Amino acid sequence: MPDERMGLDQGLVSIIIPTYNRAALLRESIDSALNQTYSNIEVVVVDDGSRDETHEILKSYGDRIRAVYLGRNSGVSHALNVGMEHATGQWFKFHGSDDVLDCDAIAHVMSQTCAFNANGSGRNLDSACLLLCTHRIMSASGDVIDHPPIMREFNSLSPQQKILAILAGYVPHGSFVCHRDALGGRQFAEGLTNWEDYDLLLRCVLNGSPVWCVDTRTFSLRRHENSLSQQRNRPMDKIKISRAALSVLPWRRRVWYARNMARSTIVGRRVRKYMQVFNIISHMFPGPISPWLAQSYIRVAFTYSAWRFSRKRG
Repeated sequence: MPDERMGLDQGLVSIIIPTYNRAALLRESIDSALNQTYSNIEVVVVDDGSRDETHEILKSYGDRIRAVYLGRNSGVSHALNVGMEHATGQWFKFHGSDDVLDCDAIAHVMSQTCAFNANGSGRNLDSACLLLCTHRIMSASGDVIDHPPIMREFNSLSPQQKILAILAGYVPHGSFVCHRDALGGRQFAEGLTNWEDYDLLLRCVLNGSPVWCVDTRTFSLRRHENSLSQQRNRPMDKIKISRAALSVLPWRRRVWYARNMARSTIVGRRVRKYMQVFNIISHMFPGPISPWLAQSYIRVAFTYSAWRFSRKRG
């Protein structure tokens, strides 16, 4: 019987798990995907050329999962793309092989597709959308060590403001559920060694795919010395991705994003990472004019902010 919380249209959810040499953590991750209260799921695990006991672990699940074995390690982006090719669901859930889903994670996320808009209009969310999944952070041993803040006002923002919030890092992007149609045939960029999920998310929302943020933490992100999240401290990678994604926009829209990113607040929140924001702005515009343009915007914006602050104090 269909879960009453899901509304009329449940849809098959394909949980795609890429893995490489994670035998020690893999079983816990797969079990959390299989033990969902939302029953209409399939679990697709892509072994990206592991050299440990991963193959034996996957074989032990039999037909409970769909295991795909790659001959050699080709990177997480390629593994994710192969997983999407083998998935049959209308919805994709990308899941780390060292992370753990809550048992009601998929049920809660799917219920958001039938949730009311934040303004109370009663209009259902677009079914062909992306849903950002918030999380808690746990240590290598499984102890919860942090609860990143949830930007609860995100769903009431305009599409352009949502993109600003994504650029500024106010919402999660490392794990999301998306409808097949929301991707529009796009795949993870296999030339990237980092931030591949951020790149795909940004390309989708810049091309008009609706994006929403789930209001409850649905999984635990494990941090350990070999986790991808620990290898993401490469700001230039994120800057290059932001620049490439925004470069496809008309020039006036690029100017709009640059001007608003340069302000001292973004969607009502103070910008605390000044250099990160400045670097993103400086790489939004290709060619030698970009540093000058970025510096002009940042100078005017912060001069104006200082002037307004002095007036209020006066």
